[in-house]
Amino acid sequence: MKAVVLALVVGCAARGAPVAHREPMPEAGSAEAAVEAVPVDMVHYSEMKVKVRVRPVYPAAAGGRGGRCILRVHVNVKGLPVTVTPRDCPDDVFRKVSIDAAFQYRWYPKMVDGHPTTATFDLHFIYRAAADAASVPAK
Repeated sequence: MKAVVLALVVGCAARGAPVAHREPMPEAGSAEAAVEAVPVDMVHYSEMKVKVRVRPVYPAAAGGRGGRCILRVHVNVKGLPVTVTPRDCPDDVFRKVSIDAAFQYRWYPKMVDGHPTTATFDLHFIYRAAADAASVPAK
C-alpha cells in the first residue's frame, strides 16, 4: 500500500462544470438576497483570510496516484461557501472529496468600503503520491 501526501495549492484557473450548492439560496426580496445580488469580481485566493482550513480525505479509489482538482468557490457575506464549481478536475475520483472539503472551509468575509461582501475565487487541491512527497513544500 502506497502512502500518499496531499498538498493544497491556491491560484486561478478556467473551464466550467456543474455547480454544487450547499447553502439554501436567499429568499427573493430579503436583505441577504439584495447583498448576494451585488456583482463581485473574481478575487485572488490570497485576498481571502481562511478561518477554517480542511484537508480532503484521500480517496481509496485513487490507488496511490496523484492528481488535482481546481474549484471555483463563491462565498457569501458570512464567509460561508455557497457554490463550488469544479473548474479543472480531470480525475473524477478527486472531485467529490475536493468539493466536500471546500464546503467545510470558512473564510473571513471580503471587506469593501468597510462592509462584508461576497467573493469568488479559485481553490486548488493537489494530490501527490508518496514518491512525489519530496517536491511538496513543508508548512
